Amino acid sequence: MEQIRIFQSDEYPAELQQLRQCILEFPEKTKKELLETKYLNDYASSKMWDRDSDFGRIHNNLMTVLEGYNIIAYHNTRLVNPAKIMRNGLIFSDERYIASLREDMQQQEITQEMIDDIIGKVIKERDRWEINGLNRRKNEICFIFDLDYYKDYDKFLATYGGEFLEFALESIKHNGNLEKYRKIIKLGKPYVVEFAIQFSKMDRFEKQDIARYMLEEWIHLDIRKDEVAHQYDGRIEFEIPAQNIIALHGVEDSFPDMDRWLFEEEE
Repeated sequence: MEQIRIFQSDEYPAELQQLRQCILEFPEKTKKELLETKYLNDYASSKMWDRDSDFGRIHNNLMTVLEGYNIIAYHNTRLVNPAKIMRNGLIFSDERYIASLREDMQQQEITQEMIDDIIGKVIKERDRWEINGLNRRKNEICFIFDLDYYKDYDKFLATYGGEFLEFALESIKHNGNLEKYRKIIKLGKPYVVEFAIQFSKMDRFEKQDIARYMLEEWIHLDIRKDEVAHQYDGRIEFEIPAQNIIALHGVEDSFPDMDRWLFEEEE
């Protein structure tokens, strides 16, 4: 299945290029609305539900076309053994994820007492997020490779263990700093995982958002001709198999602001 980067229109296949061209054929009244609306995101979020509107029609057509593509996305994480993610894919299952955390810590010769301490806190967080055995967590992804944009998510590059360990650490931090857990927090190296998601597998609301993001981008570039400023990230609820991992991009392991917050270090 062909893969696309939703914000790299110069790489689009012909049918997506043709759809983009359709916005230039909007009636003048619609173009005027798009030029004059102060908040394009609000406009798009409202109009996409109205299939009788110009925006709603092209949004619906775009969602139909995207069913035949894989969407390239990115996920920030810290890896002790990069080969493991290439072998197993992105694991979001609670039990498998916790087992992986335990295995990584054991291989780094963390004391059993410390491992039990951390895993106990992580399990507490897992239980807090579950209702009747169902996981309510969704996993952060991004649709562009941009380290400046990732600054809002650098905690996942700076600290090991993802959301579970993040929330567990927050509960610990209330009782003092995290220096005793530094070796665990800094396990591994930071990576951005590049992977492909089958659009047809995504839930309806995520699909709608992706199509809306693309249309907003085209409108900014082709009609408003102004600075593009909209959301580039999303969430998924399913795992990514190993065959859908495209690449691992190493990131410089330097997060001084985050480290000062974590370990209450002096500037």
